[in-house]
Amino acid sequence: MKLLLLTTFSISIFQSVSAQNSPSIKYFERTIEYDIKSESYMQGVPDNEIRERTGTVLKLSFKDGNYVREYIDEAGFTLRKYFYLKEKNQFYFYNSISSPDTLYFSDASEASDEGFKITTGPPATILNCLCTPYEIKENVNKQIITTTFYFCPTLPVDPGWYKAMYIWKDVIKLGKSLAIKFIEDFPLMMKETYTATKITWQSLPDDMFKIDPKLVLAKLPTQ
Repeated sequence: MKLLLLTTFSISIFQSVSAQNSPSIKYFERTIEYDIKSESYMQGVPDNEIRERTGTVLKLSFKDGNYVREYIDEAGFTLRKYFYLKEKNQFYFYNSISSPDTLYFSDASEASDEGFKITTGPPATILNCLCTPYEIKENVNKQIITTTFYFCPTLPVDPGWYKAMYIWKDVIKLGKSLAIKFIEDFPLMMKETYTATKITWQSLPDDMFKIDPKLVLAKLPTQ
């Protein structure tokens, strides 16, 4: 899966966000910004260097099951983007530094590990939202990668959108919403914690999820 979500901020911000979530909106369609806290496990590589390479802010734009994950550094520069297009059931990966002319893609139904396990943790209140955490442990190249999602019920999504996506189809039918916080723990490398700080309450245009025709499409190499 490698789904590629801690600073504190005023609870009043999240309360105002929840108040704007109109009952007429059945499923979430907006942009969420997350602060990224990085912790390095690598000797000689400080936490700040990880943040410089992977970003300090994640911007998630979500609509009708499609999404774009944009990783941004402290200067506001987009380091990389990850897309998911529901109709094609494909992931797309763009790196503005290493491959500025290429958009890599992969089939979302393909297994990317040697097995996984999902466990449920005790309820926790994150940013004034009562969440049930779900922990996914994946066996990737003989290492266990752990991702923990804190799903927020006030940000609902349709689990049926992901019925063909490997791993996520099993996770989202439990969470049924977007995560207000998530943690990615890569052994021997780093841990990153993503915590929501802002939700932009504006409808998203469909062309936000269109592929740039100037980019060369290439199959993502397998490890």
